[in-house]
Amino acid sequence: LEKVLPTDIRRSADTHLIVAVLITIATFAAGFTVPGGYDARQGLDHGTAILARKAAFKTFVITDFMAIIFSTTAMLIYFVVAGDSDRDKFLRHYTSAYYLIVIAVGAMVLAFITGMYAVLAHSLGLAIALCVIGCLSFPVNYFLLRKA
Repeated sequence: LEKVLPTDIRRSADTHLIVAVLITIATFAAGFTVPGGYDARQGLDHGTAILARKAAFKTFVITDFMAIIFSTTAMLIYFVVAGDSDRDKFLRHYTSAYYLIVIAVGAMVLAFITGMYAVLAHSLGLAIALCVIGCLSFPVNYFLLRKA
């Protein structure tokens, strides 16, 4: 059994790591620059998210959090096995991290969809159109991933 990984697998893992880092950065930023902004009026709600009571906003927060957790977990997995020379162990971790990144991308897309829905609630037609288009990306991406 070969103990050295082919360089193409290592390069692929490096690319996955970059994707995980980008997802982490984007979802981290989205968590602090929330859709709708913050309440600037003095009082009990000062500094809280304006849309905090809306279901779409709550869904945004949950999916954004899921994306950051799954992407950081994938980053940590790649970091831990980066210097590992055990091929089987590396491939198991590589596969796990790959699926975590796929889930993180899905959660990030859902966060974007729900964030847009939350801020476009006054324009219901546009909000629904964005939700439909965004949700159609999932079966298209699934089909493309299956073919790859």
